[in-house]
Amino acid sequence: MRNHIATVLGLAAEIEREFISARTTEALARRKAAGLPLGRPKGRLSDEKKLDKRKDEIRDLLQKGVHKTSIARIVECSPNTLYLWMAANHMSRYIKARTRKAPEPKPAAKKKVQ
Repeated sequence: MRNHIATVLGLAAEIEREFISARTTEALARRKAAGLPLGRPKGRLSDEKKLDKRKDEIRDLLQKGVHKTSIARIVECSPNTLYLWMAANHMSRYIKARTRKAPEPKPAAKKKVQ
């Protein structure tokens, strides 16, 4: 019995997908015939960035030595957004290059003498 219910539900889902596909195809054909653009609109680049309003606050926090991830939390953005904004606003002197320390060699194990 459960197998029959699953089959019926699967058929209903397949029919619904076909209806959605048909409606989408018809709508795109109408827009194309009307000469309207298709798809998602392109994003725009704004002259004013999200963090520009808090430039002085960010600079003060950087000069105080606050970690950039903490600053990103304070200004409510991702750390990557903050790094990109800092580079665009000529604050790259506050961005330290990440260097990996070489692992220290382990001392040789001493063998037990019997």
